Amino acid sequence: MGLTCAKADVKTQAPLEETEDAQDRSDELLERWRSGELAHLQRVYRRHARPPQTLDRDGLVAALELEDHAHTDTLYELFGTGSCRDFCRTLSWWCRGDASERRSFLFCWFAISSTADKDALVGGDASSAELPKNMLGALCALLETPPPYHLCAKGTVSWRKFDGWARTLSDEQVWAALPLSIVSQPETERALVLEHWHEGSPGDVYHVIPRRWWDSWCAYVGWSNLTPPAPGARLTVKPAGASSGVRPRDVDASSLESDRDGALRAKIDIACVPVDVWRLFEQWYGGGPLFPRRLQEDGALDLYPVSVFIDECDANGRPRNAFTARRADRKETVQTFARRLSDGNSRLYATSPTGWRRLTPSSRCDEVLEAGSTYLLETKIEGVWPRASSRYVVGDRVSARDHTERWRSGKVIAVSETRGVKVRFDSFSSKWDEWLTSDRLRREDVDIDDVSLSEDEEERPSLLKGAVSSLRRVLGSNEEEEEETRRLPATGLANLGNTCFLNAAVQCLSHAPILRAYCLSEMYAQDINRTSRLGSQGRVVEAFADLLRQLHASQICVRPEGFKKVLGKCKPQFAGSEQQDSQEFLTELLDVLHEDVNLIQEKPYVPEPEDADEARDGLVVAARDALRRSRLRDKSLISDLFQGQLVAKKTCKVCARSSVKFEPFTSLSLPVPAPASRSFVVAVLRLAKHANGHPSLTVRVEAPRLGDVRDLKSAIAAEVKLTPDSLTLCDVARHRIYRVLDEDTLPLGALGDFPQVTDASKRLLIAYERPQLELAKTPSIDFPSSFEELAVGQRLDALDHKRQWYVGTVVDDTEPCRDKNFGKPGYIRIRFDRFSAKWDECFCRDDWPAKLQPPYSKSKGNRLAAFEIGVVHRSPKKGLFGTPFLARVASDRSCRALKRAVLRQASLYGYEGSVSVISRDSLSDVDIDLDASDSCRCLADRFYIALNWDSSSTYREPLSLQKLPPVPTSPRHYDLASCLQSFSREETLSQNDSWRCPRCKKSVEATSSIGLWRTPDVLVIHLKRFLCTARWREKLRTDVSFPRRGLDLSKFLPADAYAVYDLFGVINHLGSLSGGHYTAHVKVSPCSSFGEEEASIAFEESERWFHVDDDLVEAAKPEDVVTDGAYVLFYRRRRLSGRLVVGHTAVGPVAAGV
Repeated sequence: MGLTCAKADVKTQAPLEETEDAQDRSDELLERWRSGELAHLQRVYRRHARPPQTLDRDGLVAALELEDHAHTDTLYELFGTGSCRDFCRTLSWWCRGDASERRSFLFCWFAISSTADKDALVGGDASSAELPKNMLGALCALLETPPPYHLCAKGTVSWRKFDGWARTLSDEQVWAALPLSIVSQPETERALVLEHWHEGSPGDVYHVIPRRWWDSWCAYVGWSNLTPPAPGARLTVKPAGASSGVRPRDVDASSLESDRDGALRAKIDIACVPVDVWRLFEQWYGGGPLFPRRLQEDGALDLYPVSVFIDECDANGRPRNAFTARRADRKETVQTFARRLSDGNSRLYATSPTGWRRLTPSSRCDEVLEAGSTYLLETKIEGVWPRASSRYVVGDRVSARDHTERWRSGKVIAVSETRGVKVRFDSFSSKWDEWLTSDRLRREDVDIDDVSLSEDEEERPSLLKGAVSSLRRVLGSNEEEEEETRRLPATGLANLGNTCFLNAAVQCLSHAPILRAYCLSEMYAQDINRTSRLGSQGRVVEAFADLLRQLHASQICVRPEGFKKVLGKCKPQFAGSEQQDSQEFLTELLDVLHEDVNLIQEKPYVPEPEDADEARDGLVVAARDALRRSRLRDKSLISDLFQGQLVAKKTCKVCARSSVKFEPFTSLSLPVPAPASRSFVVAVLRLAKHANGHPSLTVRVEAPRLGDVRDLKSAIAAEVKLTPDSLTLCDVARHRIYRVLDEDTLPLGALGDFPQVTDASKRLLIAYERPQLELAKTPSIDFPSSFEELAVGQRLDALDHKRQWYVGTVVDDTEPCRDKNFGKPGYIRIRFDRFSAKWDECFCRDDWPAKLQPPYSKSKGNRLAAFEIGVVHRSPKKGLFGTPFLARVASDRSCRALKRAVLRQASLYGYEGSVSVISRDSLSDVDIDLDASDSCRCLADRFYIALNWDSSSTYREPLSLQKLPPVPTSPRHYDLASCLQSFSREETLSQNDSWRCPRCKKSVEATSSIGLWRTPDVLVIHLKRFLCTARWREKLRTDVSFPRRGLDLSKFLPADAYAVYDLFGVINHLGSLSGGHYTAHVKVSPCSSFGEEEASIAFEESERWFHVDDDLVEAAKPEDVVTDGAYVLFYRRRRLSGRLVVGHTAVGPVAAGV
């Protein structure tokens, strides 16, 4: 049942303005129709509507298949303006209302000709109308019942008196006044079900439906308390009584999907109906998901068959990569199942380590099939097995006999008609490639030992190993494969340079119901707002519609250059080629599309009201008022389709006053749960003088996930009874120190992931106990009083040639110096801290005391820095080995003092050998003398100190390798419900966010919460995976599960709200926050290139999902859609709003007056 949209060349006439109450009443009536029923009514309307695209009196008679009589004119008046909306609304009043509404319909029908306020009767308001005596007689004649003239006062009867009398009529009498066959009625449904119900035989298909729906339908048609018959049995009923229930909605079998524990009981939890009866239910009510089950030999249904994915071979023996979900009865054989799949001579293959392995035909399905796995179906074509007759292609795995006559494994890298097949052998380089003929090859994708052959078949090696990847398809493509690609129901978008964010969002929007029909049919053209300064005056929506037309034209790939150029002019942030956030792009795009088709040409000023008082106003009234005010400025298909309502509530803890505020939303941003702490395994290495036989300790500590290095050091210190300032944390790997984590404010998220091991050859965290140093800088009290008293080793502040004060040391160095004072009588030479010898300066007697002062009296800072350097172990045979450590001295110490500190800690390892300096990058020796008096600062940043062991056999490993308990894992399962609960959780406002209570007239302590109030037809859910704090940004990789079908949000909404959703699109983000890639998963549903689509949910046994990665489109299993990379989810309501279906998915005459 397709709902179609057509190009609207003529501006259609707008409907008469409705009051707010009348609009709400009209929308409520349209909501009673199922989308498929609206499609049927639209087609009926279209067939009988006449220019100027309205339904006249004769058209109404033909559409309803009525017998023309004296009261047809008044019935036509009751149907309103003759638009499709009025046609569907009025039919709903009669056909889908309860008994009271049908009585009011009859009253308004016969009273409308004699009242002045016809609009009130058309809207269903009969409270103030009067029914004339003659019309009462005419109605009773139609009902074939005596008229109650005694109720008439002054020749008329009021609605109250009429309703009291009409209650005495039977339901059959009321229906007889206006018998309609355009939609099903209880008596017709009873008759057709009895006609199509038949006894079953083994192999027949029955559909399983919930027992509660069966009971509600039976009550509606007058078969109350009818027990469903057993599978295969006939339906036996008693004479029907009066309808004792309302018409049920769609057959919602979502609850059966999750019941996989074997507890379903026939006739108690479920009802089983023949496939022909199910088709009737599907036509009348729709619904799903489908649960077809086959009748077994013992007369029972196999309620829990093995669900698998089937991929078929093409004519060349290659898998098509088009996965279909199928169910195999547990007791049937593989051969029976294979032939049932293709209605021909077929066989099944399962995956194996070397490719595909044929399944034994006589095996039972429950013994060899694994639920959720993929199997390859091969069917004979003109008596030939495709896999046996196909040729080798690039990428095939083969066993080949080389020039030494030995069989070796390899893969095909080239194919030539003249030279044969070129093979590259495993574990050999390209120089050993060989060209071989087919007699020296055999395929590796069949395990001959596991193949069972029938008597008339001979097994031959087949073509492909497993499922073909997208790259493999490109390498081995041919014209037939390209034609198969063109037939894919989804089209890729070329990446124009970092436009994956755009491609993924557009792909999901191109499969949004109603929106795509609205764009493809060009119905948007009559809504374009050419005057709005907030949009693009229609340019973006025109470019977007053109892009959707290209995507639905079955092209292989589309370049969205035109769309990106137009959007970039309106939204300059998307004009370049920078990386963008796909959710932000989606929000901006929907905003522009909304403004381009906003029916409010000039937005009026709507003052922001005060927050509503929940006790005084009530939530329903406040929500309706907020929606009304919103529609005064924003009214478009985009807002109707994508916009919902949130309710924010604040409650004063002093006076308990609750204020509520309603806000619209287009994208529901939900927090992604993340653990509050993070586990680290840390090795703590003590100083040699504190070791006491226990040089190290391995601990597992928990630190705040959003904490910093200081928090981690505090946790370690508390575990090992030290202070945080006595520890230096290092990132160690491959027997060397890669990074000293000396910045306490460094976020823990910047550290990355560490394995839960204590092995210096791998990456690990080591906390080194560091010696306490005296780092205070104080002027020397015994500083010399004359220039002549300055001796070698004297510390002092000196003014250099750039007029900057630096602390340094008097050195005895006769090497030439470029300073002008070098060689003068009585000069001294000063080497500055943190500088090498080439920056030495010389001073003479004339510089005293202007340029020479006590140490730390003139130089900046009042504390010395600590100097730390990594120390590694190496030997001639092993190279680097063992656990490195950290040497630490004051920055004004010499290399000689640093060497002594290194040797003191090296005693912990039993060290014997020499000491040298090596480069951090090349690990080669550097000519620096550690016995010199040079400042240790010359070793900063670029060097390690190496302990050159005479024999590594004497090395003592100080790291403790004790076994740690396993990391406790959280048993909690994260799903969308838990995200919504976290989103709606009540919290207490802090003092900085205190709220001014309108009743207390002051800032008070209060609680705040936010929740869903109304959800749209297309619900966009944004999972907030990118967490940004003042110091750190990270991507949360928490695995959040979400249902593909049957997402029920009703428990998060007000009572009686219907909110069952089905997934149709996902935007995935791969990579990290600093750089990543966007892809999309889309569920394909029928839609033509001119906008004909199925607005109702079409439940199929196999969901058709595709993975779209820019220009690459490939089939995907439904199970592969739910990943930890899911970023934005697109859901559609299972019951789309009737007013949107009627208003934006109509064709030709249907569009009139809508």
